[in-house]
Amino acid sequence: MIGLLILITGLCLTSLLHFMGKWLKNRVQKTSIKIDDIILSAFGRPLLILVMGSTIWSAIFYGTSLPEKYPDFFRTEYLTTFYIVIGAWIITHVIRDFFRVYGFEIVREQGKKELNTFHFLQKGIVTLIWIICFLLILSTLKIDIGPLLATGGVIGLIISLGGQDVIGNFLSGIVIATDKPFRIGDRVKVGQYLGDIEDIGSYSTRIRTLDSQIIIVPNEMLTNDMVINYAIPNEKLKVRVNIGVAYGSDVQKVKEILVSIGNKTIEKGLCLQEYPPEVYFLEFAASSLNFQLIMWTNSYTRVWEVTDYINCEIDTAFKAAGIEIPFPQMDVHMRG
Repeated sequence: MIGLLILITGLCLTSLLHFMGKWLKNRVQKTSIKIDDIILSAFGRPLLILVMGSTIWSAIFYGTSLPEKYPDFFRTEYLTTFYIVIGAWIITHVIRDFFRVYGFEIVREQGKKELNTFHFLQKGIVTLIWIICFLLILSTLKIDIGPLLATGGVIGLIISLGGQDVIGNFLSGIVIATDKPFRIGDRVKVGQYLGDIEDIGSYSTRIRTLDSQIIIVPNEMLTNDMVINYAIPNEKLKVRVNIGVAYGSDVQKVKEILVSIGNKTIEKGLCLQEYPPEVYFLEFAASSLNFQLIMWTNSYTRVWEVTDYINCEIDTAFKAAGIEIPFPQMDVHMRG
């Protein structure tokens, strides 16, 4: 009877908290202060689980004979462990939301370069809280790991299982956070992969490729290998367009047309005005005279757009001027 009463009371309290949470959520959304949203979001689900878990435990503990039959399964230390986990969950939730709301506001004020530091700091604090939670659980359950640590057994086991890679990636994450070789949103090239930095974690970094695929790269690889960052020192990028014309074409006329196309590209707003177009006659190739048009665009994201526009203009202008764009060919002379 006591267990059933406790269970009904707990269910009523859980339902009351659920509806109160919804009511408070509607109220706090109308306020300009964000800290109340953070607290409400952090306590919402963990508090419901806390009440429901405590209710079930109390109903079984005080309303049944199971604790007397199986005392090892109903030690109060297990309930304390449950409280510790819920507490760690709430604290980490508050920290994540706090960094998400206020951290990004600080980043907007101080510049994008601080984003890496905030991400790494957030993940580091969250990891530290869970480590403390784990140690508190060990202490609550009276598990002594001192002798194992003293003999180095645990450390040796971690290293033998590849823990050196984990440690190496974590230290590389610290290097990335402090040295800031790239930031979230930067376009980088790592090996054969080209994409934008999506997230920088304690052990790995996520890169979204131009095909919208997520590549997870260990931090140690990013600090040991060469990384090309297209966003540093700025997003400006040189665009090179190669074009070949047939032998016998008027070289000066070709250069004039390419310069004219470059100026049209600037007038259209695709390239920067402070960098006039440059045209170079590069080589006498096997089947063509090769030229290169060089332009500067204000963002690396517009390279394909600029290249497409220039190529279309070249095709139109060369056809109008009677300039041939050759294809590879071979002349064969027969001796009879």
